[in-house]
Amino acid sequence: MESSPQHCLDNHACFRQLIQAMSRPGKIYQMPDAVGTTFVTSLLRLLDAIVDQQSSCHLINNNPELEDKIATKTGAQFTDPQAADFLLALSGSSQGKITVAKRGQPELPNAGATILFGVERLTAGTEKTGTKLTGPGIKDVVYPQIEGWDDADLKQLQTINVVFPLGIDSIFLDQNSRLMCIPRSTRIGDN
Repeated sequence: MESSPQHCLDNHACFRQLIQAMSRPGKIYQMPDAVGTTFVTSLLRLLDAIVDQQSSCHLINNNPELEDKIATKTGAQFTDPQAADFLLALSGSSQGKITVAKRGQPELPNAGATILFGVERLTAGTEKTGTKLTGPGIKDVVYPQIEGWDDADLKQLQTINVVFPLGIDSIFLDQNSRLMCIPRSTRIGDN
């Protein structure tokens, strides 16, 4: 785990971009200084900005080499999906594990998990092509198009996040280092 001044500035820039994405659900942002970098490089930079030694992660697709890189970069511990603060669905699917993720408790709603989906591509969609999002941070409605995201996770996330303030926050990172978020306060589809 690095702690140089430049490393701190990089983490701060990534964190600021993530906060922007969380506060404007469905809006797509470019990761800072990430043009031309690999997905794994952008992933590690993003995780380094939000995960620390007190955080727990669950990598959905078994990849010991990547798990070791994440642990080395962030200091995070890896655990079962039920106990993880962050679920990493890097192939666009939680494989049903989103259903067992922490959703917080009435007295501590922020204890819900965050799931990070690795997807093929994020673009601005239309009513016909995108996923309908409404709620705080969205003027009327937005329709982001998320390529490479499992439709089963879309339906499960709709159900999980109906009982706001409980639920799961979602972060999407595409292969071109673009970032988008769907916090648990956002309504997906027509519900």
